[in-house]
Amino acid sequence: MYLSCLVAGVLNDKDTAVFAEKNDSHRPSPLPCFMHTASENSAFPDVVVMKQQAFTPGDPAPACAAPAPEGLLRAVAQFNAGAYFECHETLEAVWLAEALPVRDLYKGVIQIAAGLYHWENGNIRGCRKLLSRGIGYVNRFAPRCQGIDVAALAAAARRALDWCGAAAPGTPLPPGLAPRIVLADRQGASPWPSATSTPT
Repeated sequence: MYLSCLVAGVLNDKDTAVFAEKNDSHRPSPLPCFMHTASENSAFPDVVVMKQQAFTPGDPAPACAAPAPEGLLRAVAQFNAGAYFECHETLEAVWLAEALPVRDLYKGVIQIAAGLYHWENGNIRGCRKLLSRGIGYVNRFAPRCQGIDVAALAAAARRALDWCGAAAPGTPLPPGLAPRIVLADRQGASPWPSATSTPT
């Protein structure tokens, strides 16, 4: 049995996110770790068998038409500032309180932030896994939900994922590749840098 904690990588049986790395002592882990198991007969014992990605049932359209909640607005500001750990903590409260399908949008943003946090801490495998899962969750809400340009966020996260798969460990993510969340105000203007910025 292989035990690990991944930054918001999966959910445990109590539907609780986790935000800590295995053997990561410099970050507190206020939430329980999720247990991953690998087959005893596997030739690769470190390969973790993940839960299949599951979506909250229902129509996301009504909630997507609503304004962004205050917690999401704070999380967007933190995400765009590169404060990925803080983004997770802020958005987790919104996600846990939400029962409608839009909670999967929040989960996807949490996981994209988690993937970027993993990259900053040298965890390439965690980065790729979390970015991939986050993209899968947010894609359901494209092109737009609660003012977020979801299609642009997913595309930017995909570019970051492709880069992380080819970059040498320890290489900083180029600023032009760091995903940004475009959140338009009520007049349609966007106060945030575009998530579709050209890579440098």
